[in-house]
Amino acid sequence: MQEFKVRINEHHGDNLIPLAFPDGWSVEEVGMGCNGSPPMADDEIRATLDDAVGAPNISEQARGKHGRIVVTCDDLSRPTPADRVFPFIIEQLHEAGVSGVQVFILGSFGCHNPMNLDAFARKLGDDAVARYDCVNHNPFGNFENLGRTSRGTPLLVNKEFASADLRICISGVKKHIWAGAGGGGKAVLPGVSSIDTIFYNHGVIEGHRPLNRRIWWIRENPERLDMQEAARMADLNVSVNCVYNDRCQLIGLAAGDVDDAWREAARACYAAHAWKRAGKADVVVVNTYLRLTRTSTGGAPRSYSGRGAPPWPSTTSRRETRSSTTGRSNLARRGTGCGATPTGGGPSSRLGTSSSTRIGCPGGTCSDTATGSSGRRAGMRC
Repeated sequence: MQEFKVRINEHHGDNLIPLAFPDGWSVEEVGMGCNGSPPMADDEIRATLDDAVGAPNISEQARGKHGRIVVTCDDLSRPTPADRVFPFIIEQLHEAGVSGVQVFILGSFGCHNPMNLDAFARKLGDDAVARYDCVNHNPFGNFENLGRTSRGTPLLVNKEFASADLRICISGVKKHIWAGAGGGGKAVLPGVSSIDTIFYNHGVIEGHRPLNRRIWWIRENPERLDMQEAARMADLNVSVNCVYNDRCQLIGLAAGDVDDAWREAARACYAAHAWKRAGKADVVVVNTYLRLTRTSTGGAPRSYSGRGAPPWPSTTSRRETRSSTTGRSNLARRGTGCGATPTGGGPSSRLGTSSSTRIGCPGGTCSDTATGSSGRRAGMRC
């Protein structure tokens, strides 16, 4: 038997399993162009954040800030390796004199299910969850009205995001059938916007969803242009855009201006995530890793077939069951164990805490609380 290994369990082990095929079969493996690309080293990440694209870097923009600093991340439906970037963002903030108590993390996931503490930890690492307040965006309340975009979209964004002294968004870049590609202004719209804002952007612009929507539609895409404008209106200070390989490892990074940095990352991603087309096949086996939790909009599938075939993702979907909130943003705050106060997280009351639900540890000695509160350059065809 011939054996090939495929990766599964995104964010939950990312382990390999073997697939066996008869020796008499002619089997071709089709993968992305970035398969096997080495991940970025720590010094490369630091250097990239220092050399911001089209805007001052994080340290320069954070210097002299005494209010709250928000860092957003996407949820587990995206394979963004935010845990590789977040520590270096914090490093730059500390270099600028920002204290840990000023920083909080906001989930930027639009209308998706809220994230629990485990989800935040899988996305950003245990240390981030232990040290900083983690807040769920609520698309049904707690907004700041920023007016309308030039395309008429009513821009209501998360009030915690809008009121922060510095706004930093971590995003992953991949192909997207409506926005052309992920990243950039998408972290604001739909990321931290109201349900009405999202519905307008997704369906009312031009009276309907664009009929010619397609992946990598970057220029003159009305939905994407609206997202970018919304991010500028919301004063997104630093857009951090990650490019990843087939193992969910960070291989490219562009941080800075929401337009310039995003375009640079999208060019790199276009080359990294491309794969060759194979001929007709009698049998096609498709792996939906990455994007196992939400495969209907694509990902990085690989094809194993008799003579090879273009890899297309399945349309099945699986999501975790997470806690939900009503009327307010949801704050998931994790202690350091046994009732200790989170290091640098500060009291939850500074975010307007109004209620809490206790989640006990199996041993009964520790507790967590869920609390409610008010790159690399490459060419691209566009």
